[in-house]
Amino acid sequence: MIEMAYFICDQCQSAQGGIYGKGPTKHFRSSTAADCIHQWRRVSDAEFKKYAVKHFHYDWDSEIPFWSTGS
Repeated sequence: MIEMAYFICDQCQSAQGGIYGKGPTKHFRSSTAADCIHQWRRVSDAEFKKYAVKHFHYDWDSEIPFWSTGS
């Protein structure tokens, strides 16, 4: 199954998302992610991108068009 979805775990401040089953996907893991029992909540692509910028200082402009355009 192919699905486009985005998730954030507020417990450890990690995020992951993209096109599952096909790609591309992105995974942002905090230093506490390995010990976390994640409580993923589904978010919009815009919220996912904003979260990555805020918590991981990620530059979406340097990415492929799938990530750098849109919301």
